[in-house]
Amino acid sequence: MNNIKEQKTILENFVLDSSLKELENRFNKFNIFDCLKLTRTEIRHSNFLAWLLDPNETHGLNDYFLKEFIKNVISENKTRINKINGKEYLFENEKETYTIPDVMDIDTWDMSSAEVLREKEYIDLLIIDEYNKFVVVIENKIDSSQHDNQLLRYREYVDNQYPNSIYKKLYIYLRPKREFVEEPYIYTNYELVKHCLLNVLKNIQINEEVRIIINHYVQIIERDIMQNENVGKICAQIYKKHKKAIDLINRYSNIPRDEMFDMVEAIIKRSNLFSYCTFDKGSNHIVCLPQNINNIEKFKFGVNSNESIINIHFWNFRYGKDLYFEIGIDAAINDAGKVKRKELITHIEKNIKNIKFNNTEKWAYSKPRFVLLSENDYFENDCDIEQITCIVEKRLNDVLATKINEIANVLNSWES
Repeated sequence: MNNIKEQKTILENFVLDSSLKELENRFNKFNIFDCLKLTRTEIRHSNFLAWLLDPNETHGLNDYFLKEFIKNVISENKTRINKINGKEYLFENEKETYTIPDVMDIDTWDMSSAEVLREKEYIDLLIIDEYNKFVVVIENKIDSSQHDNQLLRYREYVDNQYPNSIYKKLYIYLRPKREFVEEPYIYTNYELVKHCLLNVLKNIQINEEVRIIINHYVQIIERDIMQNENVGKICAQIYKKHKKAIDLINRYSNIPRDEMFDMVEAIIKRSNLFSYCTFDKGSNHIVCLPQNINNIEKFKFGVNSNESIINIHFWNFRYGKDLYFEIGIDAAINDAGKVKRKELITHIEKNIKNIKFNNTEKWAYSKPRFVLLSENDYFENDCDIEQITCIVEKRLNDVLATKINEIANVLNSWES
């Protein structure tokens, strides 16, 4: 398909298709969440859900949505809850039992003093109702899934802080697509969230601004979160009919990774702040360390004994849709190395605020990652490489001013 005239004809037929117009008419409506670019950002959904669930927030719902959501989760999962209630679970070599309240409990409780916490010990939503001695954990996923035993870690933290002998518990895993979760977690989806929000709109007197926001959020759930079979059929028909046009659009709209790699490589070399750099364009990543590491030899106990076990990794749109960097720690060479590796991870987590590792024996990577450029950033800046270079360089320098130097200081303070 090298003929420009042929390509133009293919694109013209595509944009004139009535099915495409149907999709545009359905979704081309103003929505505040589109404007704020929140439609598929997991952390933003958690923030909005926290706002809705908090009885003391400005929405004026008091504890209505909180109770409505919990009652519906319990009502839709009675069989699983009956199985969980009173069952013994092994926890830190001791047997624990859970008590999940029933719908009538929640309906009669006053939950107006409940507290909603975000990212407490990395838990998406932690709801503490001291008055009723009730705790709810909500792990919220949009496009990702559970990993690194995170659900177990959250349960261990909550069960330690809020003993089962005192508190009733409800562990919820919220995700658009069904995924298996271990008890005592209960799976639910955004269909239930939408149902509860529609009940709010139907049954509660709220001010017009809040009503508009909730309506917009319901639209986003229907359009971008839930699977819509009718939309799926239309999209499948359009793709089958216009595959050449869509493939052509994709070819010219993809981020040119080689160009982006060259840009990042130039920025890193220009900064003179990194040492031991390895630039691997084939796998789209750059490995390096801060320049001011005092004794690199003490880190050479990994499987690659001539190299440092710990490095900073820049990933160039290889995984997901971001250009980002993170701290990477390789596998240890022997049992003594494994002990040192564990001590190193503990030292970093203790001394760098909010850094945790997905600790596996092969590779451990820091969380969170430090995002320098997203796919949206790229296209919003008209794919202008000079403009994008300025953005990435500024963001990297902003992080370098604090985080990179902090990493170097912490590594220097570690006694192997």
